[in-house]
Amino acid sequence: MSTAKRTITIEGTAEIFYAGLIEGDTLVEYHRYSLTEPLRIGQILKGQVQRETGTVHSYFVDLGLDKPGFWNAGRKVSGGSQPILQIEQEGKGRKGYRVTERYTLPGHYLVLTPFDHRVHVSLRIDDPQAQERLRALAARLPGAGRFGWIFRTEALRADSDAILEEATYLYDLYASIENKAITAPVGAILFAPVHPFVSFLRSAGITAADSIVCADKELMKQLVQLPGLPQELIPQFRLFDQGRFNISDFYKITSALTRALKREVPLKDGGSIVIDETEALVVIDVNSGGTVFHGQSREDSIFKVNAKACPVIAEQIRLRNLSGIIIVDFIDMKRDSDREKLLQLMKEQIKKDRQRVTIHGYTHLGLMEISRKREDLPLSTILPH
Repeated sequence: MSTAKRTITIEGTAEIFYAGLIEGDTLVEYHRYSLTEPLRIGQILKGQVQRETGTVHSYFVDLGLDKPGFWNAGRKVSGGSQPILQIEQEGKGRKGYRVTERYTLPGHYLVLTPFDHRVHVSLRIDDPQAQERLRALAARLPGAGRFGWIFRTEALRADSDAILEEATYLYDLYASIENKAITAPVGAILFAPVHPFVSFLRSAGITAADSIVCADKELMKQLVQLPGLPQELIPQFRLFDQGRFNISDFYKITSALTRALKREVPLKDGGSIVIDETEALVVIDVNSGGTVFHGQSREDSIFKVNAKACPVIAEQIRLRNLSGIIIVDFIDMKRDSDREKLLQLMKEQIKKDRQRVTIHGYTHLGLMEISRKREDLPLSTILPH
């Protein structure tokens, strides 16, 4: 994760507000939130199986909500059964909520995975000694060997006592959910996650050197009272007070968003990348634009353009919140050594992304294949038109 000074900008009202994450002088993330809309993702409820869908071992489930749940159980389930289910995905249009029985309980340092006994350490923790310390600590966590745990990136900076304390809380929370479900009616909410804005602040790694700047006084009052907000972050909130400037112009958010909504993004010193979002995947094409670096061979010039594209591609993937399958068509390189160097360069650039990003290498056609965890909506769908 970047060590540059971070600024969180907040503008809007309780109904809809936007939060930008700025690292140094660069806008790297932009999200839309609401304090009035019901939060569904991550909720754990008691459901009741209604009937099987057209897909084998997939069922419509009554959740007591406006739309049913869609549950791919992977096994035969009798009608009327009342499973404990977690909402994974909002129901779009008339489609139901996608739910799972393999629910997880997230904390600041850990995620409890009751249905997976394995221990995982965040891929961002790449120090072997730190990995070894956390895996050794896993043996002391409640339910060790029966339940699984994921050590989040934040665990790297936490002491063992803080991690053990959170693990005990999550373990007790699991027991509480299972016990409540025995007598709870269908549709009962057994667990409600913290507001996604709180999760955003936690995972952004805000420290005393950073700031949270809000354009509206009343909104700021409500945000600092959100359940689960780390108390040490409250002093970081301050009201935006730059006179005639609005917050978007002062922090150059407007220009960054305008650039992020364009299909073509220019590269410094020539060339560009072209981004096409489709339903199935995202395609990013790198163009040289006829750029030639004097005193260098054609192959060296091609590699230089491709290398310059890497940080811009990583930046745009993160800012636009592109997810799923991402295919990058770099300018064709003939030297295997250049292809390998470019692969390593891209891997370095995506380390700045807070989402899980995997670079799978090159396809048979020489295209770089990337996958990024799908979370929240892409930037193009959340901005007002």
